[in-house]
Amino acid sequence: MGIGSISFIDLGDKKIEGYPNVKETWGVLVRTHATEAYYRYEGGGVLNTVFDLYGTCTLTTTNGTLIPISLEEMIITPTGLPTT
Repeated sequence: MGIGSISFIDLGDKKIEGYPNVKETWGVLVRTHATEAYYRYEGGGVLNTVFDLYGTCTLTTTNGTLIPISLEEMIITPTGLPTT
């Protein structure tokens, strides 16, 4: 079973709002279906990913800031409902 798919999204110099203490220039968002990690770095990034025998994924770095964050998986804007 495991964690399913994992996405490594290159953010470039774009920052995720709500995390003002993360100051580095370059960023990566790591997402699974239930967990997100926000990684920012200067120069060459170092993001290590290890899967253990139980399928647990561990992220580490030796350069930059790596923090767990929480983002909505889907935002739905309701339409077509009666207003009365």
